[in-house]
Amino acid sequence: MCNEYKIIEEFFYRNREQVKNPIIRSFLADAQNLYLVQHAILYPNDCNLKMVDETFQAHYQRVQKIKYISNLIYFFSLDFDKKREDCKIAFY
Repeated sequence: MCNEYKIIEEFFYRNREQVKNPIIRSFLADAQNLYLVQHAILYPNDCNLKMVDETFQAHYQRVQKIKYISNLIYFFSLDFDKKREDCKIAFY
């Protein structure tokens, strides 16, 4: 058991620069995702690696959708405010 923790710790130490990436940090913040990664580190077979890969791809797509919708809302609100300002100027 102690040896497993050491293996996982060494993996994250060797890959500390990649773990600093915000998308990877948000992926690992989920306990289930962290478990899948740890399981794949300890038992690196095709099935475990594929499970991590598919889960990360789903996470990445979810984050991209959220970012896209957030940008839509942001730019729509800017356009809305500009139109309101144009209307105020036209009436004065």
